[in-house]
Amino acid sequence: MGLPEKIYLDANFLIAYFLDDHNDHNASRLLFFNLLKQNCVTYISTLGLDEAWYKIYEVSQKDIPKEKRKPIKEFYSEIKRILEEIRKLPENIKIIQFENDFESGVRQVIENIGSFNFRPRDAFHLAYMQDLNLQAIVTKNKKEFDKVPNLQVISY
Repeated sequence: MGLPEKIYLDANFLIAYFLDDHNDHNASRLLFFNLLKQNCVTYISTLGLDEAWYKIYEVSQKDIPKEKRKPIKEFYSEIKRILEEIRKLPENIKIIQFENDFESGVRQVIENIGSFNFRPRDAFHLAYMQDLNLQAIVTKNKKEFDKVPNLQVISY
């Protein structure tokens, strides 16, 4: 598999990577190892972190009725651990938001919704990629992102 030099990591990849009992955990670890081995620069958006943290919080309490679940602040140490693990990784892992004009980035989100029938979150992920001129994404949403011309979609 030819991996690009720069690649965006979708939230679902982060979830699989950080949840040991996730069905795709081993596959995500292997792919991440290959990305690092080939010195790919990987990009994680703040939105991707938000999605991953919240999903991991939900999964950790999936067997507890919603009204009896712990408040998110009791999950603070787990969120902090995930961030610390990311920060320990090589320098070629970047946490990003819009690098260029924020207003243009948000306008691009709207265009992505109109052009690709994306939900707002996926439209934001694509807009972050467009902002940084990234041509590849690691995601389980292959069907969605395959709609985007000239975008390499890598599943795991």
